[in-house]
Amino acid sequence: MMKRIVLTIIVFTTIMPTWVFAIEGSFSDVMARALRDVHENVSLSPRQQAIVKLAALSAIGSDDFLRNTVETALKAEHLNQKEVVLILTQLTSYYGFPRAQKAFRALDGVVDRSTTIQLPKDDLPTRYASGKHAYSKLDPEGYRMITGGFGPLAQNLPNTTFPLFGDAYSPGGLSLQDRQLSTISALTAMDTAEPQLRFHIGTSLRIGLTQENIMDMIVLIQYYAGMPAAYNGAIAAKAVFAAPAKSDS
Repeated sequence: MMKRIVLTIIVFTTIMPTWVFAIEGSFSDVMARALRDVHENVSLSPRQQAIVKLAALSAIGSDDFLRNTVETALKAEHLNQKEVVLILTQLTSYYGFPRAQKAFRALDGVVDRSTTIQLPKDDLPTRYASGKHAYSKLDPEGYRMITGGFGPLAQNLPNTTFPLFGDAYSPGGLSLQDRQLSTISALTAMDTAEPQLRFHIGTSLRIGLTQENIMDMIVLIQYYAGMPAAYNGAIAAKAVFAAPAKSDS
């Protein structure tokens, strides 16, 4: 009887999969494994990854991660201070000024928020026209969608939206691809703006980002904003990828 028990134990331990054996670890080990998995499964450039992280972390208000990420990106010269300011300025259009202010406070001593950027002349028609021009470069239909979607009752909404777009989008120093990568990263991490996310995924494809770029961004954001935000972003992206391509005419 004893021989039979010993033989059974030997056979069982021989064929058992190795994953059933627990090893000691910590929360830090879980984080390190997850980050390793992410980096092994994305092909974004270091600069693109820095943009995605900056946009996502500022969107969710993760101060410590944001500060460490920006310090690393600046030291490695994947981003410069002006580019950080431009990205956070642009994102005010999507997550508001309080989150941008919070991000700048987290970056105090790392990034100078007073860094000079070129703004349109400070009169409403000029700023509005500048915002209309910038937004139309993303999608010729974008301006008509916003201004025509709500009728005269909500006209003050685009009347204040496009001057802000003018201030936020006009300053030089970022490519359209950089700007769209930051926008869709923030919208994905926020997980509250599916129509806008789908629109910007579509425009991103129009200006040269690839489906792989967008899905890699979503994989990266899963580490920072969690699985639901990432999978909702993937669902939105899948719908856009499956839609017929829009004509420029």
